[in-house]
Amino acid sequence: GLCGGFNSDVMELVERFRAEHAGEALDCVAVGAVIDRRLRRAGLAPRRFHAQPDLTARDATVRAIADDAQARFLAGEAGAVYTIYSWFRAGLRHDPVIEQILPAPFAARDGGRPFVALEPSPAAVLDMLLPEFVYAAIDHAFLNSVGAENAARQRAMSRASRNARDMLRDLRRRYSRERQELVTREMLELVAGGGKS
Repeated sequence: GLCGGFNSDVMELVERFRAEHAGEALDCVAVGAVIDRRLRRAGLAPRRFHAQPDLTARDATVRAIADDAQARFLAGEAGAVYTIYSWFRAGLRHDPVIEQILPAPFAARDGGRPFVALEPSPAAVLDMLLPEFVYAAIDHAFLNSVGAENAARQRAMSRASRNARDMLRDLRRRYSRERQELVTREMLELVAGGGKS
């Protein structure tokens, strides 16, 4: 209730479907009290009724409907299974649609393996994923490049620090040797100079 022509739009599509399948036995499963009442008024008493579930309990309702539809189809009690519902397009727009569920709308592609038409289409998925893939590949390359650059900087700084320590050690040894030689020379000169007097 309080949703304007929501249920009326669905019922119009039900009536159109009924006209297209005139002479065939239609077996309905209703979800929601308003649709149940309207189907009964239209002479299409639902075989099964489900109250509109809240979002947390919908899994059990959907599972029950799906299991029942599949079991009846596989047993040959139903030749086809369709859903008629309102497809949410945008904030203020919804369109009633009919979708065949069973038999699944398989189609052969170029005589090859059958495939199911998916929504969105493979091209739409590729259109959406390809830019993300390219972005991720470039981002991956960028992040790896930045990481490698920082690692190279650390390695170069580490090598420079090690070289500086080695150079400092060599300079200290050389300084110590030069100093020792200077001290030794001065002592020798003192000793040599002291012996002449």
